[in-house]
Amino acid sequence: MYVFTPKEFISRMDLRWIGQHTSRTDVEWIGGLLAQLSPNQIRDAFRSAGYPPEQVESFSAVIEKRIAELNKL
Repeated sequence: MYVFTPKEFISRMDLRWIGQHTSRTDVEWIGGLLAQLSPNQIRDAFRSAGYPPEQVESFSAVIEKRIAELNKL
C-alpha cells in the first residue's frame, strides 16, 4: 500500500529492522499472551480508539489471523 505513496514509504523504511532478531522463544511468549485475548477484547480496543464499526471488524479480523499465525510457529 505504501509503495504508491513514496513519501510514506520512505518514512517507513527505517522500520525494517523491527522483528529481524526476535527469538523463537519471544515469539512464542507474545503469541501465548495475545491468544488469551477474546475477540470482544480485540474489538473493544479498536472501538475505544475511535475507529468506525466497519474498520473495527476488518482490523480485528486481521489481528485475530495474525495471532493464529504466531501460534502456529
